[in-house]
Amino acid sequence: MGFDSHRPPSPPLASLDNQPGRPGPKTDEEMTKVLACQVCYQQIADVAVLPCGHMVMCQWCADVVVPVKHGHIPQRPTKCPMCRKQVKQRFKIHTG
Repeated sequence: MGFDSHRPPSPPLASLDNQPGRPGPKTDEEMTKVLACQVCYQQIADVAVLPCGHMVMCQWCADVVVPVKHGHIPQRPTKCPMCRKQVKQRFKIHTG
């Protein structure tokens, strides 16, 4: 099975910017998010809780509010400080 010289070349793929239905760009204000810890308000929120997905606590507050065992599983029943849903896991989010 060799190269088929009779087949026309494939058309170039459209870039992500030219996809039909792509939403317009956000404003600078819309692109700016406040990442303050919603517990202490003194650090950057960098811990997300699942299943809700809220990223509202810094590492220190998360260690106090949602202490974990076995990596990501809470040691005791805990609720998300934002929506009050039961936390099943927590994860460090690396921003930057």
